[in-house]
Amino acid sequence: MLTHLVIAVDGSAPSRRAALFGYGLAEQTKSQVTLVSVLRPPEIIPVGPLSGYLELSPPATEAYTKQVHELLGGIAAEHPAVKSTLLVETGPVSDTICEVARRVNADLIVVGARGQNPAMRLLTGSVSDQVARHAHCPVTIWR
Repeated sequence: MLTHLVIAVDGSAPSRRAALFGYGLAEQTKSQVTLVSVLRPPEIIPVGPLSGYLELSPPATEAYTKQVHELLGGIAAEHPAVKSTLLVETGPVSDTICEVARRVNADLIVVGARGQNPAMRLLTGSVSDQVARHAHCPVTIWR
């Protein structure tokens, strides 16, 4: 029996479709939802023997984090019958999604598949594949 779903959203079209599916399922089963978006941590490469470094990606700004939270709020507002908790986390994406699911004792994780080509999937890995491999509960990957 489903009582708690974690729905991971990154703003892409597949993740929005996954959220629609997850909320539809939550409405049918009267489950609560934790809607989560994970921001990647800043990437820094040390340069030289002393204190030099190269910043590949800067940390998320407060304004961007607020914008992501508003996106989640908009998705949750479309489904007022479902009790929703909104989370914006920072960390390695797949690990953080799995950790949130464990923390809230989720029965199911719903994620979208971005549809990467095989070369990109080989180089960067697929978040949805990694979540499916490491989650403590079943995972639905929505295309």
